[in-house]
Formats: sequence, structure tokens, C-alpha cells
Amino acid sequence: LRMAGAAGAGDEHGVYRQVESRKTSLEVSIHMVARLIGDLHALGREGAGVGGHEELQEKILAMQQEVDGLKALSLESQMANLGPRIRDQAAEGEVRLHVGCGRSTIPGWLNVDLHGWRLNEGDGWEKNVAKEQVLSLNAATTRVPLPDASCRYIFASHMLEHLGHPVETGVVLEEWHRLLAPAGVLRVVVPDARQWLDAYVQQDAAFAQVARQEWAFWDWATIDKAESALDYTLPYLGASGLQGSISGQHQFGFDLAAMRAALIRAGFDPASIRPCSYQASAHAGLRVDNSSQAAGVRSMPGGLQPLEPFAPFEEGGGDDEQGTYL
Repeated sequence: LRMAGAAGAGDEHGVYRQVESRKTSLEVSIHMVARLIGDLHALGREGAGVGGHEELQEKILAMQQEVDGLKALSLESQMANLGPRIRDQAAEGEVRLHVGCGRSTIPGWLNVDLHGWRLNEGDGWEKNVAKEQVLSLNAATTRVPLPDASCRYIFASHMLEHLGHPVETGVVLEEWHRLLAPAGVLRVVVPDARQWLDAYVQQDAAFAQVARQEWAFWDWATIDKAESALDYTLPYLGASGLQGSISGQHQFGFDLAAMRAALIRAGFDPASIRPCSYQASAHAGLRVDNSSQAAGVRSMPGGLQPLEPFAPFEEGGGDDEQGTYL
């Protein structure tokens, strides 16, 4: 809705406020439906006569059809604004695609984000004054409007963990597999669930200090009252519940095995998958981890060896094979 509502807006800020208000209303409705489901389970056969769900489904489907139409118009307009350069790059399999860019666009890349329109319109975000190529779409529901095998590189940092797993992550990974050229490479950075869990078990104070410094906006006062690192560890690794799912918080915690399995299911060659460290891609064009603040967060336990709470996994092939960098 954010993407579709912003497309072609005349009274920009008025439209944005309307879209945000509608989003909030829908979130309330989702919580109400979730409570109803629980109550109906508790009623058992006594709740069998409760009606209205079919009408509700019809209204949701009608809204989805309206949004799908707006999405199509939005993407058509956005692609036209990008100009012929992106089409030429796609025809040659040379597009560099940055998915989940947030505020951190990479010059010369096609930067994609759920809130991409905010970069172009400057609604609460820095306006896209550098005129980077920005595309606003919901990667979990919408295909990137590029032909098959059009991308030389795809980069995504701290994006996959925000999607439902394995369904939404599978959809996105299959889409990236479709977009990669035969010699293309995908680099994915995700939070390393194993390191977070190890830090909890070992009561690693240095690790916790880094989390507190880098995520100062977390509700540390409430977390401290709970006196348990689980209060921030588990939500960070996906245990954020219905509200987390609605608001885009982390939905899953990947380790190398889970990431490998997801990539293989999406069609990537198991032999091409390998872990990699920060800014250490074998491909110079993919040494872009420094464009992501989260990807570079590190702590120094005991002041000695560096610990990477957000270690990039890397998997990819040589110049003649398709690969993926995690």
C-alpha cells in the first residue's frame, strides 16, 4: 500500500499520511482477526454458526485487486523514469541490483526497497539528490520488472531475515535466481544466528555492549528490567510474533546451514555456495558491504580477536559460473 499509494501522488504528504493511516487501520484489523481465531478455537462447535468470514475474504480480495492494479501502474511509471540505460544493461546481463537498500543507495546500481518512493520523494528520508536509480516495490510479493538473466551482481544486506521463512524467502531467492545472468553472482548478508545464540549462552558482555551501542533505539529500559538477554536475542532472531510480522521486524534467524538449504531449494548450485567475510568478495564489484551499516558491526571480545555479529556468508563461482555470495 505504501508503494502503490505514493505512485503519481499530487498532494504528496497528504497521500502519505492517508496511506500510513490505512496501514495502521489494517494492522488493527489483523490483530482483531487473530483474536477471533483464538476465540473460535476455544468455542469449538459452539462457534460453528459465527458468520461473516466469507464477506471479509471477498473485501480483502477486492482490495488486493485494486492494489495490484496500482502496483502495475507504479512499476510501469518507475521503469519509464529510469530511462533506456537500465534496459541496455538488462539486455547485456550487466544490471547491478541492490535489494533492500533502505537509505543506503549504491551509485551505479539499481537500488530496490519497500520504501524506495521515500528516497525519491523525500518524505521523512533524505531525498534522492544523487539521482541514483531507485525502484520502489515489495520484493516479497512483486517481481522485479527485468527480464531473465539480466543481472551481473545482486547484493542484499540484512533484508532476507525480515521475510517470512521459508515461503517469502523462497519466493525472493527464486526471483534472484531468475534474474542472475549465467556468470552472475549473488551476495547476501544476514545476521548470524549461531553467533547471537553463542553470545547468549556464553553471556558475552562485549557482544551485548555492541548490540546496545548499535541499536540504541531499542527499548533497553524494558529489556534491563527483564534481566535476560533473551528479551532482545529471540526477537532479533525472528521470535517477534504477529506484531513483528506486520511491522517488518525480523522473522527468521539464519545460520550457514539454513541459508545453504534455502539457496539450494531456490535452484542455486550447492557447489557454488560458500561463506565469506566482510568486504572480502572475490569479485571487486561486490565489495560493497560498507554500504550497509549493519553489515559492518563488530565487537572485540577481550580486546583481542574480532567477532562479527553480522558475518556475511558468501557463496559464488568463478567468472564462468553462476554463484551466490551470502
